[in-house]
Amino acid sequence: MKNCLAMNVCDRYAILRLLCLLSITQDGLLQDELQKLKIQFLHMYGYQHLPLFYKLERSGLCTEQANLITTEVKGSHLANKVVQAVPLPTRRSAFNCFAQKLKLFPYISDDYELKNPKDMGYVFSGS
Repeated sequence: MKNCLAMNVCDRYAILRLLCLLSITQDGLLQDELQKLKIQFLHMYGYQHLPLFYKLERSGLCTEQANLITTEVKGSHLANKVVQAVPLPTRRSAFNCFAQKLKLFPYISDDYELKNPKDMGYVFSGS
């Protein structure tokens, strides 16, 4: 998206669709990332589109990611180090959970039988 904005190769609505799709699949965007993309979009296409971002946020299509742990922990400096040192479980988006439950993505196996293919992946060599 950043490249599309910088090089002006995509339509403004295509960029907004990509932004909304990314936000939906990732359960929102990080605050600084979203802010940078908004500023870059508004500089490129004009500030008359500012209400559009407000409407996208209100409709839930383009949202900020909720922070699970705040960066500033009340307490000692040692508590901050412990929070940073402990590996946290990776966060899966709701989209990934639903896609896995509904089996929206095909099972990927490394062994394709070219003589007797079982899925369409053989056409593109498993891609």
